[in-house]
Amino acid sequence: MPEISAIRARADRAAPTTSAEIAPFDLPLHLPSSLPVGTACLPILRHHEFKLREAQAYESLDELRDHLRLRTHMYQYKDKNIVGQRANTRCQNIISGVQEKINASATKYRTARAALVKLSPHCVGNEGWRDTLLALDQGDIRPLSDGEAGESEGTRTLSWIWKVVGVGGDSDDSGLQEGK
Repeated sequence: MPEISAIRARADRAAPTTSAEIAPFDLPLHLPSSLPVGTACLPILRHHEFKLREAQAYESLDELRDHLRLRTHMYQYKDKNIVGQRANTRCQNIISGVQEKINASATKYRTARAALVKLSPHCVGNEGWRDTLLALDQGDIRPLSDGEAGESEGTRTLSWIWKVVGVGGDSDDSGLQEGK
């Protein structure tokens, strides 16, 4: 995209003149969702990024669910098997590491969804994602067995993150197991 060279030139002029090299992973990619409003961009590039971000959102939800299951297992293991201050501290540090991964997955999902929101007006025919990839609130990030505060066992509701199937569409896996 020719417009990117102008954006990079402005960023280079605004950057402080130091002799330190910039690492390649620190360079901004300037994907279509990060471009200023009004910047010309080929529709196919927006479409490709839309597909990339959609897959990224589903993948980060899957990671989030995995980390929530792990944290639940770690708490159950700690309650059953850990005795003593040293072992409790060590286990709590591991659980804190899992919590950091939960937070990172949530941030990754929110970033991907924000890009989807920005790209969706330009990508006709991709409106179905809004029904499954909802806004992720802090209250939605809860284990499978937890409900809202004050709910009894019979009225407990499941967070929407556990109801999202994934990129494959439906969960029809007939023929994938032995003997079927």
